[in-house]
Amino acid sequence: MGVPFECTAGSHMGPALSALFAYGVAGVPLLLAVAFAVWRFFYHSRIADRYHKLASSRPHNAPVRALRGKVVLDQGEPFAARVEIEQRGKTWKHKRNVYHSWEETERRVNVRPFRVRADDGTLVQVEARADTLLGMPFRRATGDRDERAIIAELHNGQEVIVMGRVFERAGGAGSSVYRGDSGPRTIVRTPSAGRLVVSTGPIDAAFRSRRMLHLKWLGISLAAVVLVHGVLLGGYHLRELFGEHAVATVTGKHTVRGSKSTSYYVATQTASSKPLGDESASLDCYNLVRPGDQVDVVLVGGESTFMQLGAHPTANVIFILVSCGTVLGVLINYRRALRTKGPWYLRRKVDMRGDGPANVDELPEA
Repeated sequence: MGVPFECTAGSHMGPALSALFAYGVAGVPLLLAVAFAVWRFFYHSRIADRYHKLASSRPHNAPVRALRGKVVLDQGEPFAARVEIEQRGKTWKHKRNVYHSWEETERRVNVRPFRVRADDGTLVQVEARADTLLGMPFRRATGDRDERAIIAELHNGQEVIVMGRVFERAGGAGSSVYRGDSGPRTIVRTPSAGRLVVSTGPIDAAFRSRRMLHLKWLGISLAAVVLVHGVLLGGYHLRELFGEHAVATVTGKHTVRGSKSTSYYVATQTASSKPLGDESASLDCYNLVRPGDQVDVVLVGGESTFMQLGAHPTANVIFILVSCGTVLGVLINYRRALRTKGPWYLRRKVDMRGDGPANVDELPEA
């Protein structure tokens, strides 16, 4: 007896949509998140190790090295560097709880060459520019709960660590930042590879903090891979990889009525009369088949464990929706963590979230 029609599994997407959502929506983005987390983890590890070596060593002749000292400004100069970030505030209630957020809308960086009196007494000119990595904390905020500006400044006498390419210049008439000084001049500029760093604390600790953030989300992303592709869609993947098409004979059918819906099941057996058990079927399939009819099935290893009705592997709609929701949640929260966690100067955007109403004086982590 031939196969009268395409009998499909109950609550399953079609083959094309199953593949699209399982691999295109719940697969590739999640693997990209894992790859991104691995890349950034090793990137921040490498940068942290490099800055740690620079800060802990004392090579006086190395082209790129770290110098410690205090900022020296000419009279009347208000600051050596200033970062001002404008943020928009929002407060809302959810299930009787109050939350708030601050989202960056604009960033202004004002930095200029300045001098540092190194710990050994040497006067150093720091050729800072707009792309200098400024590792300094925010000290104050102005505005209200709707819009505010947070401000970080580098002032005269403040202790700093400067990491960059060091040059020695012979004495003589120099620029105004050297008024009254003679003898050798030490200049620190942006290295050929990397950025000039001016920090009020150990910059390697900031990169280690960022590294641990990516490690945390690497673990979460891998857990999501196991949940989505090992548990929720594990049967679908097995049918795709190892499934074999077979023709089974219908031996019976029944329904299971719930409080809100009814499920339909078709019992089948193989050509050798091996029972395959009850399998979820679509309503059309349930209405059309009769005992003795033949239907297409997909078996894995000839067993019924991951069996489904139909000629091609398909995935359960509920499992697909839960998988896509899980992946979307991981991606959204990973992105949010990158914008709200860790030192502000290593974030592309400085956003903040927290409990309670917005507080103008709340400042981001340094």
